[in-house]
Amino acid sequence: TTEIPRQTIEFNGGLISKFEIEEINAELELLSNNHATLNSMPHQQVDDFEWEELAKEGQQLADQLVDEFDRVSDSIRQKVEIAITLGN
Repeated sequence: TTEIPRQTIEFNGGLISKFEIEEINAELELLSNNHATLNSMPHQQVDDFEWEELAKEGQQLADQLVDEFDRVSDSIRQKVEIAITLGN
């Protein structure tokens, strides 16, 4: 994890203020660690993977439609040829 550079600031408020500042710094460091962990998750990769899967499924459906269309076209063509042959 990347560490946030710290700057020491002296307050004249006494010991309690110094402890409050240390507590705030500790909380900020925890937040920055949590933020770094969340940002390291590959959201873009997940989105890309989902789009790739959708594209594959779409291509499979398109291929199935083309195959079905070709099959129906061949069937119609055969029936037309039979009708023409019987008509002569």
